[in-house]
Amino acid sequence: MNIQYLGAYTSLTTLVVGIPVLMIFYMIPVFASFNIIVAKAAKLLPNYNMNIILQKVFIGEGISIESTYSLVVISVWIIMTAAAYTYNKIGLDK
Repeated sequence: MNIQYLGAYTSLTTLVVGIPVLMIFYMIPVFASFNIIVAKAAKLLPNYNMNIILQKVFIGEGISIESTYSLVVISVWIIMTAAAYTYNKIGLDK
């Protein structure tokens, strides 16, 4: 998806559109400990799952089979981002 569809034509308007979206993505994992519904939504975000993996690594547990869900969520987000980038560069017509 092209950012121009959101009305962001210059770098200033990109910041105005992008910063609130990024803040929401970064704050959802923080609020996950306060609300069950937000926790369920946070389980689908890559930064929440990366936080879980890093907490386990820093404790000394390492990455084990229990981290499979987190790794799958992160991988799906990477694949979706790569697909969106490729679609934006190439398009469906080519």
